[in-house]
Amino acid sequence: MQSPWEDIKSRVSILDVVGEYADIKQVGNSYKIVCPFHNDKNPSLVLSPEKSLWHCFGCGAGGDMFKFVEEIENITRKEALEKLARKAGVKLEKPKPTTPEQVQQIKEQKTRLESGFEYLDWASNIYHKLLKKMLVDRKHPVANYVMERGLTAQTIDKFKIGYAPSGSFLLNLASKYKLNAAFLKEVGLLKTRENGDYKDAFSDRLMIPITDLDERIVGFTGRVLPYDKTDRPKYLNTAQTAWFDKSKIWFGWPQHSKAIRRQKQVLLLEGNMDVISSNQHGLEIGLASQGTAVTPTHLRTLKYLTKNIILAFDNDTAGVAAGEIVFREAVRAGFNVSKLQIPPDFKDLDEWLQKESEKFANGLPETSIVAFLDATISQNQFALRSNDLAEQRKALEHIMALLAVCDELTQEHYLNQLSKISNKRASTLGNILDKIIKQQPRQDFENSSEDEIVRPVKIDPQQDSAYSSWFNLVSMSYVNTVDENIFLDLFPAVKQIFPKIKDFEATTDFVNSNLESIDLVKENLNPIELQRQLVFLKQYLSSHFKNIIWTEKSLQAYQLLQRHVLG
Repeated sequence: MQSPWEDIKSRVSILDVVGEYADIKQVGNSYKIVCPFHNDKNPSLVLSPEKSLWHCFGCGAGGDMFKFVEEIENITRKEALEKLARKAGVKLEKPKPTTPEQVQQIKEQKTRLESGFEYLDWASNIYHKLLKKMLVDRKHPVANYVMERGLTAQTIDKFKIGYAPSGSFLLNLASKYKLNAAFLKEVGLLKTRENGDYKDAFSDRLMIPITDLDERIVGFTGRVLPYDKTDRPKYLNTAQTAWFDKSKIWFGWPQHSKAIRRQKQVLLLEGNMDVISSNQHGLEIGLASQGTAVTPTHLRTLKYLTKNIILAFDNDTAGVAAGEIVFREAVRAGFNVSKLQIPPDFKDLDEWLQKESEKFANGLPETSIVAFLDATISQNQFALRSNDLAEQRKALEHIMALLAVCDELTQEHYLNQLSKISNKRASTLGNILDKIIKQQPRQDFENSSEDEIVRPVKIDPQQDSAYSSWFNLVSMSYVNTVDENIFLDLFPAVKQIFPKIKDFEATTDFVNSNLESIDLVKENLNPIELQRQLVFLKQYLSSHFKNIIWTEKSLQAYQLLQRHVLG
């Protein structure tokens, strides 16, 4: 009997799976893509449809189709299995519980997650129907706001925009249908008052549903209406729940992901209404995080759509600061970052679109898109040329703090540019830049992504038993070749296994699912390209393998892997 993993592989080609995330190029009998896991310039990731495997000769990542989805969407292997099972039409057998307690636990867990999504969808439908009704009779002021914003019926339906009435509207419905109020609070639809009574989480707000990458509603953004003269926050998002994790959500993803991949650029905006407004004006490449904080998880997910970011945050101080934060993180993650220069007469892109929509008839005005650092230098021209040394120094250090995350060629280009503007020698500016780089906190290795540059660390292989034992083990499979490059080529498959090996429920199954990736690497050895990973290899081994607590399962998996490598 086939395992679900093999059943899915027999029904779905790895080309179909990867093709949803990247453009596949056929070169002879090979299939390649630009690797989304590192700053890849040319297609370095090779796909093997016969073996349903992939391997990148640029960063060393590799595995099966499940591993690709797991890494690209930052989800667990189990979640990747469930996602591809849905795609392949494979019904997964649930683990059979052995005790009444386990039966009840599985039932409750399933019920809670599914019920949560059902309640969120239920609330979204109610809010949406209410707004559409109000737009028909036009008796409620929310209808005036929608018309003033110029939101069309098509846009309202596309984003399923709704309205949450004031008072205890949802709470009363929950009581009427005998729904569990405590659970609705956990989902994010209700809150508690100081006296412990329940109340609606959203009251008298325009409601914008937020969906995950699987297009399931996970929460809401509620916008206060103009007639509201209270001091309530303008925007209110669903709190963090088991369904809503703001560090993983891109608003606009279901509506815009295909266009972003097709146009090879994304427009990052501050708020959900900005995304909706830009969509209505024909710009179908806008995304917004929930708040201005863009996390490494956001960027990792975005990377397989495009590596070209255009920032279009608000023109105020907060928008400028938020843009600089995103610039630093995005450049570190390998993105090219530009800025849409919104004219100073407008506070944000939405206002610009409302007032000068004709300028966007053919998409974004190209003349308004400039490299982020060029835009920053332009904004600081006066201070950079100032005769006030303190003011000039402040502007230079501000820009060079951004330049510090860039590559050497970019740094050289902008140091020369800054030298001409400020009338200071490039070598002097270079010294300031070096000091800024040294003062920056070193990135934590455990939390860094595998495609980031790792500083060289001297490791004595004789003193590092994990390194030397694995080097000896792998090199034995090539009787006449004891070469660190070959070890390095096999290491990506090994390193995927060991950090997780002691925690995986069925460790041997996990190892088995990764063994074929070693075979793919053996067949496509290219040690010259992979030589630069040696530093990362040594540090990774030193960081992880020394601390493994060997259990019966992990030893069994170790022996299985050992037998396979030795052939």
